[in-house]
Amino acid sequence: MIEYQKIKSLILHLVEQCQEEETGFSLSKLYKLLYFIDFGHMALHDSTVSGLDYLKFKFGPVPRGLRDYITLLEGEKLLEQREAISHLFAYTVYETDQKESLNGFNFSATEKQTIARTLETFREKKAKQLSEESHYQLAWVTTPNGEIIPAEKAKNCDFPWLGYYKDGKTPEDHTETEHYRELFKNSDKLKGLLNKISF
Repeated sequence: MIEYQKIKSLILHLVEQCQEEETGFSLSKLYKLLYFIDFGHMALHDSTVSGLDYLKFKFGPVPRGLRDYITLLEGEKLLEQREAISHLFAYTVYETDQKESLNGFNFSATEKQTIARTLETFREKKAKQLSEESHYQLAWVTTPNGEIIPAEKAKNCDFPWLGYYKDGKTPEDHTETEHYRELFKNSDKLKGLLNKISF
């Protein structure tokens, strides 16, 4: 069950923490941060933070119904949007003047820790980088396009910034995997193979 006050506090906190970044805070980045927070907390503590469901789309997980909450926040004058331009491409970014938003709801200690560590890891990264990161997660890969990604699949993903590794892997195992991923991610042949895979 989604509690409006909780998701409202979480959205405002993420916007407030990231809005000063060079590219601003886009809707896409909000989608991915929420996904990493929710699935990371699920992997460690068997519950999501926001209560949202996530749909699999081409550019990564999309929280179902989130735009409705954004509309409500804009209506309450707690969230504003403006147009930004990067490399001649226009997109929408969000801003807020709200501070200490997490105090608006009684988040648990583990929820606050998950939120903080996820922000520490991804605050300065662009939405595209977050999207790429989500594409390497088995939860996203094994879900058919347009369908809800089962939260239980979080257990099959790595969340190194939270100290969680699937199947008893170690940090060293994850580092080795990341090394090979870096070697092959720019391979046109590999991209071609990945584009042929459909779930």
